[in-house]
Amino acid sequence: MNPSGAASPPSPAGPILVADDDPITRLLFSRALRNAGFEAVEAATGGQVLDAVDGQHLSAVLLDNRMPGLSGPDLIRELRTRKTSDVLPIIVVSGMDATEDRLAGLHAGANDYLTKPVELGTLVAHVRAQLGRQADPAAGGSADEARPGARPGDVACELVRNGSSGRGNPEVI
Repeated sequence: MNPSGAASPPSPAGPILVADDDPITRLLFSRALRNAGFEAVEAATGGQVLDAVDGQHLSAVLLDNRMPGLSGPDLIRELRTRKTSDVLPIIVVSGMDATEDRLAGLHAGANDYLTKPVELGTLVAHVRAQLGRQADPAAGGSADEARPGARPGDVACELVRNGSSGRGNPEVI
């Protein structure tokens, strides 16, 4: 708990990368993360994303689905081949909301997929959830340890495919 009585955010080992070709989106997302107690760094192209992953110990990546250069599922697959990014939480935040786009991102290895516009509190909550899962294998953090043979995004893909949260209500991811 922090002095105000609110739960303190997790203490990630490194910054969260905000990758989007729109400077206003980068600014808003970075500011929301900093206001929530996280460190944020930014990238505007797929090449800058790869440089950041190779050059820094990141805690998570917020990734737009369309950016100059390498982007979308191809960029996610490339990130997953990098030395430490097999466990790096990748959250796609995109204006592309078709089921096919979501499934492509999740099947490529994204941990989560949000569509724009997204409420900033929701964005921060998803980051916290992914960082919590990363730290707690029992909560699904290390898919290899918690569910042998599972890949990042497996559970989320199942939710989208079934179209339900298990409560009988359509799930919008």
